[in-house]
Amino acid sequence: MNLTDSSISAEGSQSSGVEVWDGTFIGTRVAISATGPGDLSSGVYVSGATGQVSLTDSTVESRGAEAHAVFADSLANVTLIRTDISATGHGAHGLHLSDGGSISATNTNVAVTGNGAAAISMARNGTNDIGTILFNGGSLSSTRGPLISVEAGLGSITINRPISLSPGFVGGRPVLASITNNASDTADLDLTINDASGVAGDIEVTGNNNILNATFNRSSWAGDLSALNNTANITLNASRWVGRASNATNIDLNSASLWNITGSSDARLVTNAGRLAFEHVAGNFLTLTTQNFVGSGGILGVNTVLASDNSDSDLLVIDGGTASGTTGIVVTNVGGGGAQTRGDGIRVVDAINGAGTDANAFHLASRAAAGAYEYLLFHGGESDSNDWFLRSHLIEGPTVVTPVYRPELPLYSALPAMGRSLGLAYLGTLHERVGEQMNIKTRPDQDDRFNGAWARVLGESGSNSWSGVLNLHAHDINLAGIQGGLDVYRAEHDNGHRDHLGVYAAYANLNSKISGFALGVDNLDAGTLALNGPAVGAYWTHYTPRGTYLDAVIQWHWFDVDATSDYDARLNTRGYGFTASLEAGHPFAIGEGWQIEPQGQIIYQTISVNNGADAFSSAAWQGDDAVTGRIGARLQYSFDNGDTLWQPYAKVNLWHGFGGEDHVTLGTSPSFESQFGQTSLEVGGGFTARFSDLASLYGYMDHRWSLDGNEDQSVTSGAVGLRFNW
Repeated sequence: MNLTDSSISAEGSQSSGVEVWDGTFIGTRVAISATGPGDLSSGVYVSGATGQVSLTDSTVESRGAEAHAVFADSLANVTLIRTDISATGHGAHGLHLSDGGSISATNTNVAVTGNGAAAISMARNGTNDIGTILFNGGSLSSTRGPLISVEAGLGSITINRPISLSPGFVGGRPVLASITNNASDTADLDLTINDASGVAGDIEVTGNNNILNATFNRSSWAGDLSALNNTANITLNASRWVGRASNATNIDLNSASLWNITGSSDARLVTNAGRLAFEHVAGNFLTLTTQNFVGSGGILGVNTVLASDNSDSDLLVIDGGTASGTTGIVVTNVGGGGAQTRGDGIRVVDAINGAGTDANAFHLASRAAAGAYEYLLFHGGESDSNDWFLRSHLIEGPTVVTPVYRPELPLYSALPAMGRSLGLAYLGTLHERVGEQMNIKTRPDQDDRFNGAWARVLGESGSNSWSGVLNLHAHDINLAGIQGGLDVYRAEHDNGHRDHLGVYAAYANLNSKISGFALGVDNLDAGTLALNGPAVGAYWTHYTPRGTYLDAVIQWHWFDVDATSDYDARLNTRGYGFTASLEAGHPFAIGEGWQIEPQGQIIYQTISVNNGADAFSSAAWQGDDAVTGRIGARLQYSFDNGDTLWQPYAKVNLWHGFGGEDHVTLGTSPSFESQFGQTSLEVGGGFTARFSDLASLYGYMDHRWSLDGNEDQSVTSGAVGLRFNW
């Protein structure tokens, strides 16, 4: 029978708008309605292997208790295309399939509103299996019942996109699917959902001995699974599940899948090539208990308080079976400040009831660090040889426990010392900074203000070490900078004394590789420390008629810090320093053109670094003020080749840095100190070449190395500059 552009309505007990027992009904743009209670009160009822119904661009509506909108029974087949299905009434399902047959729906919308009513219902009431339902696009919604209900029998449901799924609430929670048995038979359902986002609702397998095989392909599902006394298998292919599992059988994730575990869960077998991640609520730690766990290159994400032994953590429990394959563990620190463990550490895998874990079953897929400490994953402990623990110590003998500091600890510890080095490079000495000034003669026409300027480029390379538990070492130090100054006032007094007052500005980059004691290894390469920023200063230099000079400088410098760990951590912060210097010298003539000039200098420095943070903890610094003294001499020879006055010199200096300490604190861990201060020897040479009354070229190069103290330094530095006077 073919019917087009028509309407059909039926009322009364066991009435149907369309009822087919044998043959085919084809409807196009047909409106069908039925009102009346009873199992056989349906909008469309079709029964028998030869019964078929096909509806296109139509509507089917049923009203009444247990009045299903579309009911396919006893091997019958129904095809729905762009058809709207609705059912109102207690237990009135949208699509109901019983005892074999099939329902195929394309771009069809199904909505039910009654208590206990499901958008899709399947039940076995005879000798046949319950059949198949294929739903291609559209929507399924229920209000006060599960979205899918299966009561006994063998069947399958496949849902494809584009699809909107809106499950009803049962007992205060949305239920995606309810599977159970009847008095005489059990249920066995294959449920497949393809390319569906936003799937929500619990899956409940109740009763006894029922089977659910649920497969999610390229879909996302939020809901819990419960299957006490039943079999429930969940397969995720490129899909995400947010929920918990209770009494699951097998859970299988492929490499593109994710299970966010929202509550303590259990399953007989978990096979993971994707990612298992425990959700975290403050103070609540979860477990996943399984008899057998097979890692196929997947990830297990746990929330852990990274602190001392026995700190709280999510836990994978292997109960009586085995953990095999390979799984990477990712640890998320939840409030741990870092501490040194001393015993087994923090358990993250618990093998119970004789369970075993393969030696290579687990590894850390990313770093676990907090405060000053790095946590490593170990197989076995005193409590159980098959458990897995996080520890921040190494056991190197019956009584030797070595702490495992994270590599960033030495990297960050070197920061104040490097900041001071940057300040000293800007400062230099008088002759390094501006060259020889005794050959500058005042001309009658010379102004006493803004009558001189100088500029230089400076560089430094070498290495340094500092005492302390971290055994800090900076190597491949490279500094490059520019500096320029202006004489804002210069005067020669009647008594022959001269004064130079000026200001300067500078900018430099300082880079160094840092190593130290970390991860239980001495002199471990930790990363690269980079400082760059400007400086400003002011100077006053006084000369006596005999050439004695007194040079006073005050300087401020600022620097941006980029500390990049070799272990994929990074910290950015800023700092500043203040430097004050007083230097004096007096030249003695020792022959024609020769003079020796003893010198002395005292330098005071403060350094401050803003608090910072990396991915693992905060960082704070505190450093002592530094005082450095220098005594030395320059041996200079002056000669004129006609066009240029040359003044080359050699120098030797003994430097002494008075001792002090720098402290770094990572998170809530104790602070760690490094000690500075040393006695060092410096030798070098330089020159000033005045090639006109207006201009001079100057430069120097020297090498300094430590003799004694808390530092072991070897640094070569140099600069070249130009000075103009008018």
